[in-house]
Amino acid sequence: MAEVKIQFKNKTKEQLKHLFNAEKELSKAGVSFDTSYDLGAKVRDWEFDWSLRGAEVVIKKPKN
Repeated sequence: MAEVKIQFKNKTKEQLKHLFNAEKELSKAGVSFDTSYDLGAKVRDWEFDWSLRGAEVVIKKPKN
C-alpha cells in the first residue's frame, strides 16, 4: 500500500470550507481517509494510507 499525504497550507476560512465540503462529498461517494488539522501551522492534511477506503493510490512510474 502506497502512502500519500496531501497538505493544504495557509488556507483562508473560505478555502477550508471548500476542503471540508469536498471531504463531505467524497464521503457521500464512498471515499474516506484520515484527515487532520494543525491549528498552529494552519495545515490541513489528507492521508491516503491504510485508512483509504473506496479508492486506491496508483503510483505511475515514468517511462524511460
